[in-house]
Amino acid sequence: MANIRNNIIIIRHGHFCLSALIRILFGYLAAAMVFCDCFIFALPANSTHIPDTIQCCRSKGVSELCVKKLCNVHKPPDEFEVFEVTNECPQSLADIAQCLADERDHMLCCKLQAKGVDDLTCLHLCNGSPAPNDLSRWEDYKSYVACLSFNIRNMYQCFITGYKQNPDPPVDLVVIHAGKRKAEVMWKPPIKMPHLVHQYRVTVKDLAGELQSERVVVENLLKIEHLHPNTDYVVSVVAEGTNSASVSLPSNILRITTDGLAPEVHVYKEETAAIEGTTQTLVCKINIHGKRLGKPLVTWFRRWNSADRYEPIPLQGAYDAHRFQTDTFLSAEGPFGISYASTLTIANIRSTDNAQYKCLAWTAHGEGFAEMRLRASHTVHIPDSPPNVTECCLREKVEEKCLSTCHGQTVNLDLNSLFAFEYQMQHCSMELPKMLRCGLGNSNHGACCLKHRVPEHCLSLCDGQLHMLNTFEMYSSCMSYFGSVMDCYMESKASVPSPPDGLKLISSNPTSSAIVQWNEVAGAKLYIVYYRQDHLRWDKITSTTNVIALNRLKYQSHYEVIVLAANVAGHSDASRLLSFDTYAKK
Repeated sequence: MANIRNNIIIIRHGHFCLSALIRILFGYLAAAMVFCDCFIFALPANSTHIPDTIQCCRSKGVSELCVKKLCNVHKPPDEFEVFEVTNECPQSLADIAQCLADERDHMLCCKLQAKGVDDLTCLHLCNGSPAPNDLSRWEDYKSYVACLSFNIRNMYQCFITGYKQNPDPPVDLVVIHAGKRKAEVMWKPPIKMPHLVHQYRVTVKDLAGELQSERVVVENLLKIEHLHPNTDYVVSVVAEGTNSASVSLPSNILRITTDGLAPEVHVYKEETAAIEGTTQTLVCKINIHGKRLGKPLVTWFRRWNSADRYEPIPLQGAYDAHRFQTDTFLSAEGPFGISYASTLTIANIRSTDNAQYKCLAWTAHGEGFAEMRLRASHTVHIPDSPPNVTECCLREKVEEKCLSTCHGQTVNLDLNSLFAFEYQMQHCSMELPKMLRCGLGNSNHGACCLKHRVPEHCLSLCDGQLHMLNTFEMYSSCMSYFGSVMDCYMESKASVPSPPDGLKLISSNPTSSAIVQWNEVAGAKLYIVYYRQDHLRWDKITSTTNVIALNRLKYQSHYEVIVLAANVAGHSDASRLLSFDTYAKK
């Protein structure tokens, strides 16, 4: 008698020996071992590799017509039946594809064997995915039929080969540990034919589908590093055989959430000079790791001495609490984090406002803080040379085609026209930050712009820093904030003196000295006089009055003079240029 157990045929008392040996010769049985009066024949593994694709299709509710025509891997549809199945089975193609692929990826084999057409839309059957096109559309239908008619037999042969060579996907993916920037995952080998696995390919993506890392390992354990805190990732594993075509489909998706970090808080300026009676804004930047948390909670504090305790601002119940306004808003958003800006605006600055300030931000993952100081402004900034947009643009190596915007001795960069030109003509996209920095000179009203919620990528309009505006979408988005930028620019100029006018030479026939005079400027505490010989390096001298003597001049030389009016709030634009010539020694 003969029994079949676990792919083993046991023949007792010598029955069927001859037929069994014949079948061995023809390859149906792999081996025969004689133990006393029993033959034990092991069935070859290949005979059990072919999955029951017909039963799989039926279990998914595929119609009998489609089961008969498409689900029998040993009998692919012929060229005429292709038209029939394409008409009758489009709704079942996704289920049929899953059954035919049997969790293996046969795509490489199918592509190597593909022929006949450029549009290989039917190859989705090779990896179990849905049809990529809507077959109700005539053009897509024709393309799909052509693909099937040319490739269906080779595809089914790839299935049969893949059933024997390609491993199943790994199973039971689990997270062993997830930290702030690392995670450890583990999985089990495929349930069917794990001996085919040579290695595993582990893919880590963010929720947007962007690939973050890919590793190949031989064990079923992996430590994933360089992750971002408080961020969701998806992990999948593919089992690979000894050649590039022997691969499984990806395992089930495993979702990993890394632990969060406390917010990182930075100051926009560590020290800010304030003038009594004006308005000043302090700013801190708050970086939040990940996008799973909402807006942070922010509180501002101040103290006058390091030994004092910080007191919250605004002071509840204080008579001058109305002078303090706070605001926190979204400033920038990246793929793995969000940046907020928090502002503290103090109106009608008083001497008691000169203190140490602290910006404290906290989320569910902890807190962070930054400190900055507000001090009284007592000094006048004296530039080494008068502002000159043209020279600055040349020094910054602005392209020649864009230099027409950079001109003159004063800050006369027409930002509005520049943006319109930039947006429409797209000529000076990489040069705009350089021109803006030259146009702004030493002016920095970034804190004011942040008070008006100007986003971080537009701050080059305000502080002259090289925040690159490298897409036209960014340019156009900054246009809507241009009014706020100009308001801040004018606000920064409100406390600065006007340029001196009436500049003239009051000494006749100057030789080694000359006397220059100009009209007094309201609010000016100091005048900065620049002079140079024959376009050489500028020399400078200061005066508290509206007249000055320039000494040690060279005889018979050409001189240029420019005057700035200044106070602790800043300096004016340059006066008009005064030129004169010295005479020979008398």
